[in-house]
This record gives sequence, C-alpha cells and structure tokens, in this order.
Amino acid sequence: MSLVSVAVGLLAVAFLLLLLQRQQRTNRVPMTLVSDAFGNEALVLRGEVAGRGSALFMLDTAYAGPPVLSTSYLARRGWLASHQSVQREYEETMARMAVDPTDDERFRGVAELLSRGVCRSYTSGCTMRLMGIGVTQETQADMLLCPSLRFEGERQTGSAEAAGDVLVTNPLRGNVHILTMDYLLHRSPCVLLPRKGCIQFGLPPLTQATDKPSFEFLPASMLGGAFQVDMTVGGARLRVVVDTGAAAGLSIGKDVLPRLRRCQLTTTHAYQTGVNGERVCSDVLRVDVDVGGLRVEDVELFVNSSNVEGADGYAGMGLLRAFDLW
Repeated sequence: MSLVSVAVGLLAVAFLLLLLQRQQRTNRVPMTLVSDAFGNEALVLRGEVAGRGSALFMLDTAYAGPPVLSTSYLARRGWLASHQSVQREYEETMARMAVDPTDDERFRGVAELLSRGVCRSYTSGCTMRLMGIGVTQETQADMLLCPSLRFEGERQTGSAEAAGDVLVTNPLRGNVHILTMDYLLHRSPCVLLPRKGCIQFGLPPLTQATDKPSFEFLPASMLGGAFQVDMTVGGARLRVVVDTGAAAGLSIGKDVLPRLRRCQLTTTHAYQTGVNGERVCSDVLRVDVDVGGLRVEDVELFVNSSNVEGADGYAGMGLLRAFDLW
C-alpha cells in the first residue's frame, strides 16, 4: 500500500535538524508560495526547459503523468529570462496570459522550443484524461524528449548528456508549466517544506528509527494518479485527494454535506475554476479537520454544487500550506 506523510511545519524541528545533517547528500531547491490577484495560492519553482532561460513550474500533486509544458505559456514567451522575485514574475505572467493565445500562437511556441534541436518530438503523441473538479476531459498531447529539467539552486549531478525527461504539452489556459505527482515520484524520496520555502530532492529512504517520529505516515490509495488519504472533517471520516494545485483549503462534493456532524455555516459563496475551465459554485462553511492525529481548527470548507469524481473531496493549499509533505 502506498504511504503519504504529513507533519505540521511548526512541529518539524527534529526533521529539519535531520535535513541539515544530510545537506551534502540532498538537493535543496527554492519553492515559493505565490498568490495571484484574487489571493489564490500555488507552489512555484523557477527552472528552465532545454536551456531556454527562466520558466515557472507550478507543483500540482493531483496531476498525473509526465511534467506538462503549457503551450499558452510558451506562446506568451514564458521562457524569457527574469531576475525579479518569483512572486513578481508570477504576477506579470498571469497578467500577460489574461488574453488567451490562438492555436497558431501555441503551435509557434512549441515549434520555437523544438527549433534549437535539443528536444525531440515523438512521432505520435498521447491522449490525456484530465480529471477536473467538475469535468473529466480527454485531450491530445505532444510528447517531447528533452534534457532533464533543471531548477534554480539545484546541484548538477550525474551526466547531463545522458539525462533526460519526457514532457507532454497541454494548452493549460492561464497557467504556467506543471510538475506532476509522477515527477515527484520520479525524484523521490522528496519532501515539500512550504514554510521553509523549499523542496528537498534525493532524500535517503526512511530506514533509520530517528527518521520516523518526525512524520505521521498515512495509508494512501491512488485516484487518477493522485494520492488520496482519510481525513476527519466536521466529525465525518472522508476520503480526500491531496491537491497542491487547488487553492481552496478543503472542498467536498454536494452529496457529502449530510455526513458532516459539526460545522459552522457562513453566508459566503465562491466560484472555483477547474483545470478544464469548468466553474463550480460553492457554499463556504467552517470546520475542524483531523489529519493523522493532527488537528487543524476553523478550516474554510467549500461545499461544491457538484460531486467530486471518485473521492469525497480534495485538500488544496489553503490547508496543505500548514504541513510538510513527504
């Protein structure tokens, strides 16, 4: 059975000390918790694709498959070098992408990337089944073989000539490139430390007894390539997807609401936009959440107007920002 682990950032002192002892054997890469004009948060790394200057990658643990190149981002010349903060670059990028590029512009963006001759396009692409918060959609994607993705602050290890990554393309309207759950598994063991603003790649396996008390390990299953774990929400045991690509703290499907035993109703309503462009209307409640014996009080809960396919709900950065994730 798969295992996913969480630890409250403020309680992870012992683990952080352990990381300091292992600094020579691991890769510590800056990771920024950015926010857009509406206050939606995302985990973003700065790196490069095929040596084309600076590019932004959003970390989305509910997105399966190879890393995704946003052709909309490429069309808006998202590979241009930048020396400003990640937050500022993200804001300017989102503003630049407010006007959706045409299909011709997206095609030119991919063609320009391939023109350098360091990436190779496969003769046949693939069909991606993309599960959103309200809609599941199939799209055609190009497959590219490129030099390994490199991130700001990452040490170079091994032979750069021999290393490579398979990437796929997707329009990803209004979004930068995406690092997926499968990419994290490819680079595992790794740990996300939002409060410390970094991600650690290449950690040794958890074999020493001193490693284990720092994290609470939870049994996990896979749904569409994403981890889902049990959480107690408002007194109800729910199966929840771990989704760093979602901004809301915690969202549940409409049919799950009657199972809650303790919640506080608010007068607030909100719209959420899914990866396929769908808009879902949500009522907002306040609940207490228990995750692996750790209690988080007064969490904002979105009750969607539709159900979540295959799960009771999904946890986004509004909640996950409080945890370190192995």
